[in-house]
Amino acid sequence: MEKNDAKLSERRDGISLGRFHLFTAALTMVFDQRYQSYKDEIRNNVSLSVEVLIGETREQQRESSANLLNLIRREEILIIALLLLVIFLVLSTAILVTRPLKEYISRIRREETLPEAGASELRFLARTYNQVHEQNRRHNEQLSCDATHNALTGVSNRSVFEKLRMRFNERDNTLLIVDLDRFKEINDRHGHDIGDRALCFVAALLQKSFRAEDHICRIGGDEFAVIMVHTGSAHRALVEDKIRRINEELRTAKDGLPPISLSVGVAFGDRENPGEDIFKDADTALYRTKSARLGGCEFY
Repeated sequence: MEKNDAKLSERRDGISLGRFHLFTAALTMVFDQRYQSYKDEIRNNVSLSVEVLIGETREQQRESSANLLNLIRREEILIIALLLLVIFLVLSTAILVTRPLKEYISRIRREETLPEAGASELRFLARTYNQVHEQNRRHNEQLSCDATHNALTGVSNRSVFEKLRMRFNERDNTLLIVDLDRFKEINDRHGHDIGDRALCFVAALLQKSFRAEDHICRIGGDEFAVIMVHTGSAHRALVEDKIRRINEELRTAKDGLPPISLSVGVAFGDRENPGEDIFKDADTALYRTKSARLGGCEFY
């Protein structure tokens, strides 16, 4: 036992001495000049690495900041461009759509044609509307003309004559009742086509012979009426001369028309001893003309 204890003691002492030598060697390695040199080199390398890393990090931060600034500027430019685009769209809509529509509404209310302006769709709409508007205008004019004019001769019809009689001042006007002589014989001998042409020729001569402000009306099959405005008995010679010239031209009618003559009865608004009505007085004068001689002119 004692021997074993002694061996154990020696072994422990040997281990402790070995540890001591190891510790001593470690201290020598830690504090000798070579270790310090390695340590300083490592420290320097670490410092350099840290500086390089910091520099690279700062450079990356600068690049990131520059990239971020560029992105912000691009976003600002895009936002400004978007705002300008919105403003452009608003103005374009106002110019090409809203303003023309307002103008169209105003003109439609005034029953006027539309200007071909604005967007292509609106210009197409304006052209279509204008075509329809023009067709309606012509249609209305035709309806109005048909309602107020004789279809064959183009002069005013009997309804217009009756309206004129109701509203004009008799004292300031002259009425002529014009009858185409032997019109039935012309139709029977030459046909209704020649008779219609004769009526048109008479109507044209009356329109040419009297003033634009005078009213020429067809009031019967072969009967016309002329209302001379602002004319009185002082113009008797003028009226006689007009009728004489018309009959001279009718007697030498051309284009296959037979000789024609007109009998006329005239009643002045300022006539002496007027009867019940100027139309009846002019008709009375016409009866006297046809009883005395055809192709003449009598005054009430």
